[in-house]
Amino acid sequence: MKDESIVKRIERELTELLLMFKRRKFAAAFVVIVMLSIFFKDIIVTFVKNAPGDIIAIFNQEAGAGASRFVDENCILDAPEDHRVAGLIWTSDKNGVVFQNEVLNLLSAKGDPDSWAESRSLGLADISSLCGADTGARFVLELEIDTNEITGIDFIASGELLLIFFDSLSVYNSDVPGIGIFSDHVIGNYNKGIMIAKASWSGGVISFLGKKADINGDLYVTGQVYYDNNVNFSNDKLPPQPDTKNSMGYIGEFSVPECKVLMQC
Repeated sequence: MKDESIVKRIERELTELLLMFKRRKFAAAFVVIVMLSIFFKDIIVTFVKNAPGDIIAIFNQEAGAGASRFVDENCILDAPEDHRVAGLIWTSDKNGVVFQNEVLNLLSAKGDPDSWAESRSLGLADISSLCGADTGARFVLELEIDTNEITGIDFIASGELLLIFFDSLSVYNSDVPGIGIFSDHVIGNYNKGIMIAKASWSGGVISFLGKKADINGDLYVTGQVYYDNNVNFSNDKLPPQPDTKNSMGYIGEFSVPECKVLMQC
């Protein structure tokens, strides 16, 4: 219904504009042009601000509040096979202060996590470090593996990462998407059960360092996640602007079914 109302408004405004030109009401036509420009600017700003959410919204239902019921005592997200979001990130920081700060630092390369008013504002609310909590970090990591014919080493030929942070706003409000980072450029190795995957995105690099693990008879990849930003929007400039103050650090531990990473299930 929302899209229909937008289309109808555009049609109405353009029809009025055409009639005004035909009737040589140029002053009135100018007013309509100004109104249309403001209207389209609002649409564009809203789209740019929420574009990552358009992708992430696909995963909200399966990776938001309902996902915690699939997490077992080993911090494994044992979700149904049709769930693409199978990766968890957590820490042993039970009060969540360190984890929240690291998430804020990472997201400072995407916008200003603490700000709410500007187009680059992210407005991050509370997020838990516990693997079984409703809020938290979920991810999709999908890799294509090839073998170097000379060295025999298995390497990452291509890959994608979608890392999503579900805070208390996105989990308990169905119309609020999580805050996500997407990369379609992942390099590294996955050789003899050892994975080094580095995902480059507009704000820097996110690295997954892990190894294959047999947990309750199923194969997973477990390890640690690190980040290295190349820009920072968390400053006193309004609207938020990038600067050269880079952030780097450790996000937490991760676990994900190996078959999900290799796109075999």
